[in-house]
Amino acid sequence: MTTTNCAKENCDRRFFRPNVRILESAEAVELIAEVPGADEHSTDVTVENDTLTLTARVADPEADGRKVVYTELRDGDYRRSFQLSDKIDRQRIEARVKDGVLRVRMPKSDQAVSKKIAVLAG
Repeated sequence: MTTTNCAKENCDRRFFRPNVRILESAEAVELIAEVPGADEHSTDVTVENDTLTLTARVADPEADGRKVVYTELRDGDYRRSFQLSDKIDRQRIEARVKDGVLRVRMPKSDQAVSKKIAVLAG
């Protein structure tokens, strides 16, 4: 992961670029992102104009009263943006996060989904 520029209100935190995998079927595009430590309460998926943005805030390990003695894990939050194709139906995008994996399903619009046309005799 690499750090990215921080927003003005969050310059005291580091932002990491989560690793992703993007899969496409005839009906939808699915984006899978690694966001260890994030849950449904700290994860946001937004669409503004043609940009899909993923953000996830990860709680500091000291938040539960314990002191970090040693760590190789980096503290920081996740942020990544993607340009959306005009084939994506923005109104039907769904997102789920479980066990540090965010899945964003982006159905294709009805016009973008290919379908076979039956050819009749005569």
